[in-house]
Order: sequence, then C-alpha cells, then structure tokens
Amino acid sequence: MKALKILLDERKQQLDIFEQNKELGNPNESNYIVLLNEAIKELEEYESDMDSYLDYTTGSRCTKSFNSCLGSIKIAYGKELEKIIKEDRQDRLAELEALLPKNKFFRLKTLEKINKEMIDLRKENQDLKSRSCVTCKYGHTYQFDEDIECIKLGADTQGSYFEKDFYCKNWELKNERD
Repeated sequence: MKALKILLDERKQQLDIFEQNKELGNPNESNYIVLLNEAIKELEEYESDMDSYLDYTTGSRCTKSFNSCLGSIKIAYGKELEKIIKEDRQDRLAELEALLPKNKFFRLKTLEKINKEMIDLRKENQDLKSRSCVTCKYGHTYQFDEDIECIKLGADTQGSYFEKDFYCKNWELKNERD
C-alpha cells in the first residue's frame, strides 16, 4: 500500500534524524515520530481489515470504503502532522536562538586563543630574528642565542675556535690564537 510505504519511509527518515540529534547530545524524541507510529499502526490495522473483508464479489465495495477511511485518516493526520511539524520547527528555532550566545562566546574564545597563539608565534619569530650572527676574520658566519654567555662556535677551515663576547649583539670575533 502506497500510503503505508510513504509513512514508513518518513518514519525511517525521522528516526535517522533523531539518532543524529541523539549523537549530538539532543536525545528528545519529537511528537512527530509518535504520530507517525500511530498512523502506521492504524493503516496496518485497516490494511489487515481490508484483506480479511476483501472478497472477490464485493472487492470493489470494500476497497472504496477503505479508500474513504484512508482519505479521512490522511486529512486528520495531515493536519495534526502539519501542526506538530510547525511546533517542532519553532522549538528547534528557539533552541538554536538559545545556543546563539554560547556559539558567539565560543567563537570569541576561539578567536582570542588563535590571537594569543599568533602573538606567541610573532614573539618566537622576533626572537629568531634577534639572534646574533658573528663572522670570523676568515669570513665564516655563525649564529647563536644571546642567552648563552660564552660559546664555542665550531672550527673554521683553519681549525681555530672563536668565542663571543657576553651580551654583545654586533661584535667581531677575535682569534685568540694571535
């Protein structure tokens, strides 16, 4: 029966939506699903009644009466379903409007967090830029942190080592081998 199939499909869709909402933390079952279940139950009862009363000699009469019953059911449930759908939509809109300030708060917190991370990254970048570079008398350039008081910068091609002066940004190394 086409009406029963349509209602079963609609119930399946609504149950899928209900399961998705349940996963998102909104486990409220809508009245729409309850009414669909009732309508399906009544249609199944009418279908079984029709099958039991259906006789080859009076088949057309039973089918007509069933169709008239089905039509009145469609009208009654259609109005009820439309009313429940509107209420359900209004409830969902109200819930979304209630969540709007929270959403703005979370967006603001996220933006503040991202802004703080960007400031930290800029500071780190500035720290990297402020690292001093030294050049030995042979033209080799070395990079070091200012926090290190005294550092052996490694051997140049001649095998000699150089040290930096304490907290001096622009300095030239002196070859202690002189």
